[in-house]
Amino acid sequence: MSWRFITCTGLFVTCLLTANVIATKLVVVGGLTLTAGIVIFPISYVLGDVLTEVWGYAATRRVIWLGFACNALMVLAIWLGGELPAAPFWRGEPAYQEILGHTPRILMASFVAYLIGEFANAFVLAKLKIATHGIVAGQWLVKVVYEAAATPLTYAAVAWLKSREQVDTFDYDTDFNPVRLRG
Repeated sequence: MSWRFITCTGLFVTCLLTANVIATKLVVVGGLTLTAGIVIFPISYVLGDVLTEVWGYAATRRVIWLGFACNALMVLAIWLGGELPAAPFWRGEPAYQEILGHTPRILMASFVAYLIGEFANAFVLAKLKIATHGIVAGQWLVKVVYEAAATPLTYAAVAWLKSREQVDTFDYDTDFNPVRLRG
């Protein structure tokens, strides 16, 4: 794969990991209590759209599973770090536990939502691309207000990547099984 694919993949995974770490902070936006992850998690959907649009569902499926594995590794490391005995002079243990101690619990709740949401997003986008023969207007779905606002940037990125990569994948013969990692 190209450096552009790797960059999109890296950004996707970074958004996912960052969203789960900052999800320990609760914020109020327009009267709704949300996690701070709301500032970056929707970007993973934008990047998922870009990945599906340019490289297709099969490549996006691998990226989604990579994000899942990286997230699991991060949570395992955070949990193990929390289990290690703190140095006697270190005063940050309560803060560590307060902020990062919730990460495994948050992750378990978000894993299911993440997998369902990302695979549904990639599936719908791939099927719409086939149904509309690649017409951008037919693929514009409002999943969240945040992503809708990013749509012009998303398709500018898609158009740029397609021209640079010389690829425009249509998923006519793709197996949409989310567990399958090849093809």
